Amino acid sequence: MENINEEHYAKYLYQMIDIYRAMEEVASKFNILDDMPDLPRFYQLKHDYEELVGQNIQHPILPATAEYCSYI
Repeated sequence: MENINEEHYAKYLYQMIDIYRAMEEVASKFNILDDMPDLPRFYQLKHDYEELVGQNIQHPILPATAEYCSYI
């Protein structure tokens, strides 16, 4: 199995941040996460990303990510 390099992992994390933000916003509107306060991952993903690349760098959101977030 091949390891993923830091740049590809950072790009992946940035997509996951947007996806989890969208999912958690919708889940919050319907109170789905009320009984599971440890389930949301947005802030942990954001922290991991910022630790990896810094706070001033942002990768582009891929069209498929944007489309999926709109679908959610």
